[in-house]
Formats: sequence, structure tokens, C-alpha cells
Amino acid sequence: MALAPLLPLSLALLLAGVQEPIPAAFERGSTVEAEVPAPEPVLPLPSGPQLAWHELEYYAFVHFNMNTFTDEEWGHGTESPDTFAPTELDCHQWVRVAKEAGMKAVILTAKHHDGFCLWPSDVTEHDVASSAWRDGQGDVLAELAEACRAEGLKLGLYLSPWDRAEPSYGDSEAYNQHFAAQLTEILTRYGPVFEVWFDGACGEGPNGKRQEYDWDLFERTVHQHQPDAVIFHGGRPDLRWIGNERGIAGETNWNPYRSAEYFVGTAERPSELNVGHEDGDAWIPGEADVSIRPGWYYHASQDDQVKTLDHLEEIWLGSVGRGSNLLLNLPVDRRGLVHENDVARLQELAELVRGTFGRDLAAGAATLASNVRGGDPAYAASMVLGDEPGRFWATDDGTQDGWVELRLREATSFDRVQVMEHIPLGQRVQSFRVEAWLDETWREIGRGTTVGRQRILAVPPTRTDRVRVVFERAKGPLCIRRIGLYAAPVAVTAEAEARDFVERTTVTLTPSLPGAEVRYTLDGSEVSADSTLYEGPFAVEASCTVRARGFASGTPGLKEATLELVSWSGEALLQPDGAPGTVEPGLHASIYQDGWQTLDQMVGRTPSSTTEVADLDVAITPVQDHVAVAFEGWLRVPAAGIWTLHLTSDDGSRLHLGFASEQVGEDARQVARVRKRVIDNDGLHGAITRSQALGLEAGLHALRVEWFNATGGRELRLEWEGPDTPRQPVPASAFVRSH
Repeated sequence: MALAPLLPLSLALLLAGVQEPIPAAFERGSTVEAEVPAPEPVLPLPSGPQLAWHELEYYAFVHFNMNTFTDEEWGHGTESPDTFAPTELDCHQWVRVAKEAGMKAVILTAKHHDGFCLWPSDVTEHDVASSAWRDGQGDVLAELAEACRAEGLKLGLYLSPWDRAEPSYGDSEAYNQHFAAQLTEILTRYGPVFEVWFDGACGEGPNGKRQEYDWDLFERTVHQHQPDAVIFHGGRPDLRWIGNERGIAGETNWNPYRSAEYFVGTAERPSELNVGHEDGDAWIPGEADVSIRPGWYYHASQDDQVKTLDHLEEIWLGSVGRGSNLLLNLPVDRRGLVHENDVARLQELAELVRGTFGRDLAAGAATLASNVRGGDPAYAASMVLGDEPGRFWATDDGTQDGWVELRLREATSFDRVQVMEHIPLGQRVQSFRVEAWLDETWREIGRGTTVGRQRILAVPPTRTDRVRVVFERAKGPLCIRRIGLYAAPVAVTAEAEARDFVERTTVTLTPSLPGAEVRYTLDGSEVSADSTLYEGPFAVEASCTVRARGFASGTPGLKEATLELVSWSGEALLQPDGAPGTVEPGLHASIYQDGWQTLDQMVGRTPSSTTEVADLDVAITPVQDHVAVAFEGWLRVPAAGIWTLHLTSDDGSRLHLGFASEQVGEDARQVARVRKRVIDNDGLHGAITRSQALGLEAGLHALRVEWFNATGGRELRLEWEGPDTPRQPVPASAFVRSH
């Protein structure tokens, strides 16, 4: 027991009346049994299947079904089974990709809203057995179950209650029995299922009727055939939707939820779903779902829209790092494979997560706590080191705040702090902070509210040999399972005074780790140890691509920073398109209805109505949900110069600006700015703002803005800033339409 290094502090604490843990650096792996009873549980508590679910953290959602072959997101139920025709289906490839990415399970869309079943069903002919694929002998579920068993991953199944192909849909009793029969088929033929995923969508069936789902029947069916499975959504779920499809849990994230307030349709209360209920009576943790692309299903047009590594890291920290599980969707393509672009990005994310969390820098630290439950070594501060099941630091009854100090073997650099609670006894922590011993005093470097299964704080890069986690408030005695320190591989932040400029701009490159070296190129070539060494901010006077990478002790970082800089000097400003004939204030608006998950669905659709509006007013739609609008006209730019457009929407939006792609000449960077669309904010999400700067000449520029809303919040807003114009909403006077 390494008590000696802590004796001076122990004496000081003793004199101050603070309890010293016994022993201060307890050896994990000891067989010491607790003599003092554990704290009383703080209700509600997770079930056994829920605890097992929490340990998974990260797994794959696979959307692969009829929509893959129709280029849709929501099918219609009228598709021929022969349309389902994968040419190289390989479920083993899916599972290998998921496993190599660090995922522990796969959930497949066995049946989506169009009703097509990926297994031979006894109660419908809208299934693989009725298709020409594999002469009607195929069974995707069987192949996936076999692949999961072979690779040691768990199998989960999504089954949509909404069925646009089933004639009995809308005849509530008959269809509920039909759906229960399908549930029985998939839950009895393919081995253990860890999660059953219910979608809350409830649209019209082929007879024009809506269905009243018998959630009690559905849940009884699951529990009868798969008693260890957890149920997502439904009437009395084990798991809740996290309130968005961005994969982001709330910074405050309570696993409890008030069960009487959970019902299908809870999507109307996304903020509550996102944070849970501190006073909830049922343990209903949040699952964060998001797609690696804009759409849930595969679309070839999105092959170049795979989320960036930075975006996926943000999602990982915002879900797994906030105590939620991350369900990351992989849209399998028409071959029946996870696309190469998706595979490459998944591997990058896996390398980043392993590179960050593969080594706990707190290992071997000496520990000290403000209080140890009953002075029992079984609850010593050292229990927070490592992650031995069932071990945790605990405080006395009535002690609902306190701290644990880690004294590292040497000064260590880190930028991630992990805290975990012992959730078999409930969720307790309400607020905490992280402090580092810097300049002979404790300085706060991070702060959080809830912990739950775990909380990972991204803190400023810090170098110290003493770290303290201070728990400020809790709902009962503290029960802390783990405290870990980690360092992300060195990264570089690349910033420019202006990415779009007329004369020159200044570039600054900052490494994430103090003392790391940064090297860069200006011609778009890959950065190596022989590239230009960054020695301070530098000026750029022509369009170029800056690529930069950090090096720590000669080892290159995993992430490369890129800046596309565009000079609009000379005659490069985009010229106005002009308007044919006479114009008048306002815009033309085309309204589209039916299901929406991406603006790609607008292609080829006929609007349900058209009208004229003064500005981008989405209040004109006759319904609130499952609706889209396309606004067209011209944007009057008052002065020549660099204009930044900010497009905010909930859900998706796009802004197209004129015929600019015909004007920009040979500069590929300018072409990239305006090719097809200026701003792409497509996808299912809450209110998100995306921005783009352009060099615009004064005058009328052809404008098209597209927007859709699936369900929930509705927002569309366009702002601009430019010469003598601070950021502000684009005024109605700037919009004109043909007369």
C-alpha cells in the first residue's frame, strides 16, 4: 500500500477533520469483502436486461429493405417483391465492419413502413419468398443471425407497426393479431434477440384507415419469446428515443422517466426526452440514433455526404459520452454491402476512439477521498481506478457530496475525463466539477451535471500530476464506479481570418496538445513529417487548400485539418442572373405533402398546391407535419463583396443560388462553393444553422430554397451579412419574383 506519498496531505486532512480512506491506495483485484452494507438504492433501478444494454454503448442500425432499391425513405407498399434484388448480399461483411468499428450489436429493419419482410413470412406474400431474389429461397434475417453468431455480436430487430401493404391495416383487432404473428416469427426463428425496435409511425394503410396499435399485446409477445430483450419505444418501453435524430443526448441526461407521461407520440416533447426526468418513477434510458449519411436508406447521390470524422466524434461524445447508447445507422447499398466510403469513415472513428480511450492515464495513481463509507476498504477511493464489476467508491449515509483526488505517478497531459456511477443502485449525481492542481492551487477545468452510466468531459489540454473530481450534489450517498483520464491523439485547429476574401487572409494553426509540432501544405497535398513546419500565423493571397497535421514526439495525429480558402479578387465575383420580364415583391411557393425524410424525395414529385408569399414563410402549409415547400424567385444583393448566408431549419433545407456554376471559371474551389447548391442543410434534425460565404456582385441572383418537416418543430430562417450589413434576417424587400 503506497501510503507514504499521501502522508502530508493525510495529516492535513486529519487535522481539518476530514476522513482519510483506509487504505488510501487500495489494490484492486483484492478479495476483500464489504463489512459495511452498501447504500440504499435510489429508485428507480434498471432491470438486468437494461444493465446489459448499458454495457453495449455503441452498435449498428442497418436500414436495408425495399427503399434501398426504390431510392425512397418511406415506401408505399405497392412495390413488387421483385424490386428487392441485392446482387452481392453479404451479412458477414456488415457484421465484420461493425465489429472492426468497435460496435457490439446490429439492429436490422426487418420490415419498414412499406410492409416488405426480409424473412419468409407465413402471414403475408409481400416478402422475400415472393421475390425472384435467390429464387424465393432467401432469408436476410437468417443470414444476419448466422453472421452475428460467428462474430460474437448481438442481434436486434426493427419491425415497423405501420404497414402500407397489409390489407388488414386499419382493422385494429385483425391487424394487431397479424403484427403479433410477425413478431412471433422473427422472435422464435433466429436465436437470441437483445433489442426489439418499434417505430412510432402510424399512417394510413392501403384502405385509407389508421390503426390503433395494441402495445400491450406487442409487448407481451416480446416478453414471451425473448424475455431478456429490451424494447425501444412502444407503450411501456425499456428504452426511450433521445428526442432527436442527430445522435445527441442532453448534457443533463436522467435515465429515469415519468412512466405515466411516456406514450407513443412523445416525440412532441423532444426536450423532455433529451434530458429525462430527475423525479421519474421508471428506468427508461435514452438511445441516440443517427445515420452516418443524411438519409437512413442508401442513396448513391449521398456517397460523398458521409459524416466527417469530427462530426462523428462530436456524436460519440454527445451520446456515449453522456451516458446514452449510440445507434449509428449504416445504409447498406444495392449490392447488399456497407459502402466503401462508410467503411473508411467507421475505421477512422474506431482508430480515434481506440487512440483516445485505449490507455487510462489514471492507472496506477494513488487515491484520496473526502469520505469512505464506514471506513470500509471495500468502498475505498481506489475503487474508482480500473473497471472491476461491482466495485465502487461510496460515502456514508447522509454524505451526498465529496471528492476523490488522483495523484498521478508523474505530470501527465490529458484532455478527456471519464466519470461512471454504480447504476445498479440507481442514478444519483446532480452536479460535479473537475479540478487540476495548477500553479500551486486547484483550478476548475470542467463541469457537468448528471453522470449515470458514464460522463466523458472534453476538457482543455491539461498537464498536471494531481486531479480532483468534486461531486457537488447528489440524491443519496455517492456510488462512483470509475474515474479515468485520457488524451485524444494530437489534432490541429485551422482558422482563417476569412475563408473567402478579396485581397488576403491570415491562417492560424493550433495543436490540441501543448508543445506538439504542426506541419502543413498549401497545394492540397498530404501532410508528412517533411512538410512545411508551422512557426506562426501566415498570410494567404490566392485561393488554396491548407492541410495541416499535428505531430507528438514524431507520431502523426489521426485527424488532418483542412481549410478551403477562396480569393474573389479581380472579376471573380458572381454576376447577377437578372430576371426575365417584370418582377414584383415576394417569392413563388410550391407545397408538397406525404412522408419526408430528405429533400432528395422532392425530385419528380408534383406539388399539391402553389401560391405566392412575401418571404420564406412556412406557415402557409395546410398541415404541420410530413410537408415540404420550395420557394423560388430572386435575391436582391445590395452591394458587391463577400456575403455570408446563414440557413437555419428544422428539419431539412437547401439553398440554391442562381446559375453561378456557369460563371466561376476554372477555380475548383469556387465551383465547389456554388455547384448544385450553396447550402445543404438536409436531413432529419432539430434547428441547425449552416452557413456559406460567396463573392457576389450587386443585383438579382436567382434563388431557390427548399424545406421539409417530418414531425415536431418547424423552422426556416435565412440570414445574411456582408458589406456594411451586420448579420440579420434577409428582409422581405430582398426577395422578388417574376410577375
